[in-house]
Order: sequence, then structure tokens, then C-alpha cells
Amino acid sequence: MATEIQTASAARVVFIGGEDAVMRQQALQELLRSLEADDLDTETFSAESRSFDDWIGSVSTVPFLSNFRVSVVRSIGRLDLGKRWDAPLDKKHPGAAVLGGLPESARLILVHDEDAGDEDRQNKLKRQSDAWGKLVGLAGGKVLNFNIDASKTADLIRSTAKAQGKKISTPAVNALAEMVGGKPSNAVQETEKLALYVGEAAEIQEADVRAAATPDQEYNVFKLLDAIVAGNSGQAVIQTRTLFGQTGKIEDKAMGQVLPVITGNLRQIWQARFLMDCGVDPARPAPSELDAWMPQKRLSSEPDWRKNRIVGAAKRLSLGKLTQCVEILVRAEAELKGSLPNYSGGESLERMALMMSRVCSSR
Repeated sequence: MATEIQTASAARVVFIGGEDAVMRQQALQELLRSLEADDLDTETFSAESRSFDDWIGSVSTVPFLSNFRVSVVRSIGRLDLGKRWDAPLDKKHPGAAVLGGLPESARLILVHDEDAGDEDRQNKLKRQSDAWGKLVGLAGGKVLNFNIDASKTADLIRSTAKAQGKKISTPAVNALAEMVGGKPSNAVQETEKLALYVGEAAEIQEADVRAAATPDQEYNVFKLLDAIVAGNSGQAVIQTRTLFGQTGKIEDKAMGQVLPVITGNLRQIWQARFLMDCGVDPARPAPSELDAWMPQKRLSSEPDWRKNRIVGAAKRLSLGKLTQCVEILVRAEAELKGSLPNYSGGESLERMALMMSRVCSSR
């Protein structure tokens, strides 16, 4: 990353995007350190809080105590580029001329951030963010994209362990890849931590991972779904409380982070069950006659640990049961939004987990 940051520090406009939130934040921190701008010459604000013209005017100001005037614009995906300029996104785009014409002392940093909302909102934010990234590239700026390739996470865990002078067993690799949700940056951090945890031991074992690794939030959502699919209502409630027990505003976390993950997993379980009912192995690419029915995110492209979890759940559920689970999820979401009456966010979520568990345990 050092070379990328060095190149970015010389660009007048930089876009930091991609799926990996940890790497995005790390890149931003390293970029700001490399610019060495004084606090008086550095400002951070959300994209929708100020107009585009205000960004340009601010970052074009002559720096006071530093070599650069730095403006960091967070949550850039909240702004629809098409509403600012109704023009094709090419080299003749008026925004490219504006960004490309920034003074040498200007450093405008546009950052993509996740936001509250369902999967459709996340996809919209990503599309709008990607458009800004393309515009930065057209303006001659630096684009830093940190995407997650979960298929390479296992190899990354092994190489990180080796760099720490440790071996790591295959069950430990699989367990850790699952616990970090396939996120490479999290995998590196947790592997380094495990190397310290095992001390003088030559090899990291699965028990070490279970004892010391910090699970990604998505992993805890998986554990909730495991309990629901198994019809284990008691464990489902425990996992629900694990997810929400330490948060102040349950509704915000549920709507922005947890329910979208549950929805995405139910869609993949549905995909697997549909293919199984058609006599097709869901872990393999769908045949051409069924491919048109498949969503953009194919189950066959997922890493093995995720495919195994999804297929295992699909074997236990029918399309009818999945339909009932989706209906329960939709009702819980409506209660959290205030569209339907409820006592509290926690009560709605626990009832959702119990009702889904009951559906999955029925014959």
C-alpha cells in the first residue's frame, strides 16, 4: 500500500472506495499522515452537508500553515453525480475539468462509506460512489479501490502465519476465514493476534481461533441464522441478544447492518433450494436454461465455507418455509420502521428469531 499512498499524496484529487472498510480507513489515515497538513488546513465533512461548489472553493483556499489544503469528503455515495451534471461520464464531463483544474496546493479526498439502509440502498450508494471514482480517474486523480476477494483469504491467512513464524492447521484456517467474513484485512489482523496468543507453540489450532479471534459482525449474523435454521429457538434468542446487547440504538443497527445481511443470506438459501429442486448442484454454476433465473450474485462464486453453510441450510428448508421466513422478516422490518406497532426494537427482533425458528422446526 505504501507505493499507492505515495502516488495518491501527489494527486490533487483522490477517491478511496471498495468493499473493505478497514482498508479504506487505513488508506485514509496513511494518506493524511503523508500529507502532513496542519489541523487548520484540514477539514472533514459529509458529502451532502455542503455543495460541490463549496468543496471546490474550500480546498482551493491557500493553505495557512502547511503545503496543502486538505478537504476530506465522507460518504460520497450519498450524492448522485447525475443530478449535479446531466452529462455523459467521459473525458468531456464538466466535473472532470473542475477537478482537474484544482490548484497545486489542493488535496480533495472523496471517501466511500457504508450507510444505514437495506440492500437496495447499499447498491445505490455503491453505484453513486463508483461514478465519483470514475470521475476522479477522468480528472487525472488517483483512485484507490479496496475490494474483498474472499477466495484468497485462506491463502492470505497461511502466508501471514508463516511471516509470523507459525504454522496454522487447515481447520483453523477455515474457522478464521469464516469468523472474519472472508475480509482480507481482518484476516491479517486476527492472524497476527493469534500468533501472539499461542506464544511458543509452533502451530495455530482451531481451538486457538475459537478462543481468541474476534468475530466479524457478519459471523454473528451467520450464527443467528444457523440457530434459526436448526429450529433452536433458545439459541436464536441468545444470538439476537449477542448482536444487539451492546448497542444503544437497536433500530439503527438492525436496519443498517443486520437485517440486510439476513436478507442477503435468505436470498442465497432460496437460490440453493431452487437449484436443488431443479436437480442441480447449487455449488456449481447453473446450466444455461436456469442461469437467467439467477441473481447477479451467484452462489457458485462464493468461497467454499460460505457455500457449504448456505447449501447446508437449504437442505433443511423448503421454498415454502423460506417464504414464511421472508414474511416474518418483512414484518419485523416494518415494526422497526414504525409502520406497524411494537413494544421495542429488541422485542421485535427476538420475536422475529422465535417465529422463524418455529417455522424451520415444523414439519
